[in-house]
Amino acid sequence: VRVVYFGQFIPLHGVDVVVRAAHRLRERADVVFDLVGLGQTRPAAAALAAALGTPNVVFHPRWLDAEALIDAFIQPADICLGVFGAQPKAGLVVPYKVYAALAAGRAVVTGDTPAVRDLLSPGVEVCTVPVAADADRTAAGLAAAITRLVEEPEQRRRLAAAGQAAWDARFAPAV
Repeated sequence: VRVVYFGQFIPLHGVDVVVRAAHRLRERADVVFDLVGLGQTRPAAAALAAALGTPNVVFHPRWLDAEALIDAFIQPADICLGVFGAQPKAGLVVPYKVYAALAAGRAVVTGDTPAVRDLLSPGVEVCTVPVAADADRTAAGLAAAITRLVEEPEQRRRLAAAGQAAWDARFAPAV
C-alpha cells in the first residue's frame, strides 16, 4: 500500500508526525510512505527518518507541476495524507492536498479539525485522526488509521469513492 504525502513541508503539515507513524509501521513490508516535495521541514523530517530507522519512507525532494504530481504519485497512491500539525492554523484550513486527493478518488487521512468537520464527513468521506500537541500521540493515531485502511481494502475503496463524490458535488470547479 502506497501512502503519499505531497507538499511544501511547512510546519502545519506535521511531516514529523508522518515520519513517526511510518516508524510505527516500519516492520510492515506492505506499507511504503512516499514523501514528495521541498520545504523548510524536509531536512528535519529526513534526519528524523534516519535517526528512527524508517526503511519504509522514501523522500522525493523535488517539486512537480500538478499534472506530473498526479501522474507520478497521486494516482498510484492508495492513501493520501492531509495535515497533522497542532498549530492553530491547521484547524482552520482544508489544504489543497486534501482536495487534490479527493478529486483523484484516493482515500484521505488527515487531522481531525474544525475545518475538516465543517466541509467533510469524517469516517465517510475522509478518515480523520485526533491531533495532539504531542506528535507521538498523533502519530499513533495516524499509524492505527493507516493500518485499518490497509487491512480493510473495501473500507479504503468506499472512503475514496465517497471522497470523490464529495469533491464532485461540493468542491469541483464547476460547483
